[in-house]
Amino acid sequence: MLAAALSAIIISCRDKEVTEEETWSEISNLNAPMGIAKDSKGRLWVTEGGTGANDARLSVISPAGNKTEVLTGLPSAVSNGAVEGISRPHIRNNTLFFAHGVSGLIYKLKADPGSLGEADFPLSKSDFEVWDINSFARALPTSNDSNTNVIDLYLHDNGDLYILDAGANAMIRRDHASGNFSLFAEFPKIPTPAPFPVSEDAVPTGLVYDGSRFLVSTLSGAPFNPEKARIFSVSTAGQVTEYKSAFTNLIHIELDKSGKPVVLQYALFGLETGFQAKTGSILDENGAALASGINQPIDLVRKNDDTYYLLSYGDGTLKKINL
Repeated sequence: MLAAALSAIIISCRDKEVTEEETWSEISNLNAPMGIAKDSKGRLWVTEGGTGANDARLSVISPAGNKTEVLTGLPSAVSNGAVEGISRPHIRNNTLFFAHGVSGLIYKLKADPGSLGEADFPLSKSDFEVWDINSFARALPTSNDSNTNVIDLYLHDNGDLYILDAGANAMIRRDHASGNFSLFAEFPKIPTPAPFPVSEDAVPTGLVYDGSRFLVSTLSGAPFNPEKARIFSVSTAGQVTEYKSAFTNLIHIELDKSGKPVVLQYALFGLETGFQAKTGSILDENGAALASGINQPIDLVRKNDDTYYLLSYGDGTLKKINL
């Protein structure tokens, strides 16, 4: 009886942690935020690129809106006016990952992120397994970048990790048993209209799995021509086919309550202006705008049927939006 009662109390407390109501409406002053992921306690883990002065970090935001820095002092650099380094976090099956493109490293938290409390923070690099993907990715025939640029991750139920590399224009698989990397899929170049003589890279940016296939959003490479970005479907055997086309500068992809893609248009691009402020949008799979006038949206995570977390790189904010 006592054991059963204690068990019920423990389960009740855990349920209360998981379902704790969020009281924040907006989180601001994020420094070049790159991505978010939600743990079993309802907390949001956020990666921030910092200022480019080796101050990238991983933080956690409580349902009350309190931000705690978890891992700091990660390398970051400025390239073409943008901060590069840390990428989106990914949490699935009680496992947290994030990648660091500048270093070519993938970090896996050794503990269940939902099991950690404030007393456990800050963490150190020794709390993570670290895998080096740089040499493998740079050797791929599709890679033309000076370093790997892992931008998104997906942990499959079988334990294999699927790695989306924007620099290598490829998906890479890490076998859970051997730890070996292998090329899983590569994305074709995009024909470029005159007067540009070369094709654009696909530049994959976002990765989701709908239960039967992967869906991948693409930015398209410089000069970032309009309506050149695409959504690709990737089978579980690695076969790549075009799913939807005629998008502009897609930076991420999420699934709606029906399992259909929702994508982020990062911004419109001008040769003189670069990426233009407040030209970002949230679009459905057919390109219809669900929200517009957003300042460089970088990540979108569905909270429930109609509510999403929206992360803005340009404003340094995290908001909730109903679509």
